[in-house]
Amino acid sequence: MQPAFVPNDRNTDIASTVVATMRQLGVLGLPRNYEIFYEALSGSNHELSLAVVSLSNRPTQEELDRIGRTFFAQHHGPGIV
Repeated sequence: MQPAFVPNDRNTDIASTVVATMRQLGVLGLPRNYEIFYEALSGSNHELSLAVVSLSNRPTQEELDRIGRTFFAQHHGPGIV
């Protein structure tokens, strides 16, 4: 996975890059998916970044949820979107 190309202007930020990358990969715009890509693209967790990079070009929700449960277990309980 590579971050999606976002035009380089003063208004470009990590949020725009996250949304563009998710869109490019066909990832649903769920909060739990956004959290995964935000943390991976911001570089705050190297292991998470490696897990996201290892995903296919069209990651399944099951693959993303597996990553979410591994790195954000506190947000993957019953009833959480």
